Amino acid sequence: MSRLGAALCILWMAGMVCAQPASAPRKPDPAGESTTRVARADPVLRAMMDEIARSRQLTMMVGAPLYFTSYLYAKGQSFLVSASHGALLNRVENELRVPSVKARVGSYDRDDTNFVASGFYQGTRFAVDRFPLDDNEEAMRRNWWLLTDMAYKGAAQSLSLKKTSMQNMQATAELPDFLRAEPTVLLLNQPAPTFDKALWERRVRALSTRFGRQPDVLESQVQFGYSTGTEYFVNSEGSIVRRPFGIGFLRVIASTLSAEQTTLWDSLEYLADGEAGFPDEARMAADIDEMMDRLVSTGRAPVGENYRGPVLFEGHAAAQLVAQLVGRQLWTPRKPVMIPNRPLPWPRLELEGRLGMTVISEKLTVRDDPTLQRFGDQPLIGRTLIDLEAVKPEPLVLIRNGKLENLFRTRTPAAPGEQSNGRARIPGVFGANRGAPSNLIVESSETVPDTSMKQKLLERMQASGRPYGILIRKLDFPTAGPMGTLAKVFSDSTGPGKVRVSLPLAVYRVYPDGREEAVRNLNFRDLELRALRDLAAVGDRPHVFHYLENGGLFAQMGAGNYVAECSVISPSLLLEEVELEPLKLDLPTQPLVDPPTFSASN
Repeated sequence: MSRLGAALCILWMAGMVCAQPASAPRKPDPAGESTTRVARADPVLRAMMDEIARSRQLTMMVGAPLYFTSYLYAKGQSFLVSASHGALLNRVENELRVPSVKARVGSYDRDDTNFVASGFYQGTRFAVDRFPLDDNEEAMRRNWWLLTDMAYKGAAQSLSLKKTSMQNMQATAELPDFLRAEPTVLLLNQPAPTFDKALWERRVRALSTRFGRQPDVLESQVQFGYSTGTEYFVNSEGSIVRRPFGIGFLRVIASTLSAEQTTLWDSLEYLADGEAGFPDEARMAADIDEMMDRLVSTGRAPVGENYRGPVLFEGHAAAQLVAQLVGRQLWTPRKPVMIPNRPLPWPRLELEGRLGMTVISEKLTVRDDPTLQRFGDQPLIGRTLIDLEAVKPEPLVLIRNGKLENLFRTRTPAAPGEQSNGRARIPGVFGANRGAPSNLIVESSETVPDTSMKQKLLERMQASGRPYGILIRKLDFPTAGPMGTLAKVFSDSTGPGKVRVSLPLAVYRVYPDGREEAVRNLNFRDLELRALRDLAAVGDRPHVFHYLENGGLFAQMGAGNYVAECSVISPSLLLEEVELEPLKLDLPTQPLVDPPTFSASN
């Protein structure tokens, strides 16, 4: 499922007409009578609106009124096909019907959320059937009724336990648990994007045969998938949203064994919101060949050694680094209320409490623009015109000349005075949503030509007395690595609350004469946002990188039930000092005989 994106207050009907949000004082029908009529003409929205209205009758205990309810519903289609060496491994088609109910009891100031037991219900559950494929209104209302009943009971239980837990705590300055927001209405009728299933099945088969020419590749797989459809959102404040969604991906994953039989892997991922956004088949075939050759040569390369010195993150790797060190840190989660005598470790993040302070180089400005559809001639996938809480996001400067000005904020405040800026992009924990970037752009006041960045690395290398510098062209983000290895990388990173940066995949020693030598099995040591304070040089060419944010470890490919499409635009970055160390991996038992010989058809 993709983001809940679209334009605020747009009504598509026999042309384009704008429906304005309610003005104070709020009317009983904040969406407007004409807009409500249009919404009620849709049986899906009508069922949701009617059950939202009925939910106001729910009551179970004194002091636990149901003050807010929201329904999120996605219906559409999903498709996945995968192949290896030209053989079809999997082909799955599904009709998507994904409902979600959020019930809040109490009040905006204090409710059942932001508590370690939020969202859990331990009572009797009534069966909720699958949502009907044909939009049967009676069946949909029955399911919304049961889901709402269960959500309310769970919220009431959480609020009761939360109040009990807070009785034994010292009173501190309290934040509201949920911020008020004006209702928003958005009704879009344009069709969701479509993909040619037969075309992509043929392409997946054909592209997977390319690995036949490399017997050193242990495993390989090419996958194509998409999800498209319509997303609906209704809440008890009067917000009504209907908008199309669609995202397609092509993933290529391969692995090999090094000389000492450690597993090495590499991957490619293309993302687009329609078929026109993908490269042509010839370009993808060339990219696969390049990735495959790099993987095999890396397997034969020497193991890297401990290093501390200048590192050049070139192109794609710079944008991946920014996505992790900057994009994933610009949202500060709120510390939940704990159950007495059951403490939960809660990390202090690097940007917490640092508004107005210098956090990266003064050369850099970072902004997030959810309204952009393209950057130059490249399409972006991060366009987000309304978030999961029906708040419209605006372009936002996050870091200006190195100083932190803003964070991604939702309707759950983490500090006094916060207001949502429409960045609730994926479901979070403890009843809150999680902030994430849309189109994150890094700009610099001082640049050098990209063609001179390698020379700048050599100059810094010589100034620091190193026999070589390090050049990184690709990181394993989002990761395609095995969970066992990822868990080890995560656990080996030191310090609670540290941002774990994914493994570098394409790493090269650069010698004084400009010669490059690939090395492998390296991991970053304590690489934090502060490393971006000391920049030796910034390139002049922006590089565009797309990924799906799912909140998982290193945004692991395929993880998560809900994702947010993100685009990151960054120039190449030369950092003054980065530490790398050899990664110690477990050695699997290798195959007893050589692999069979294949002949590539392309």
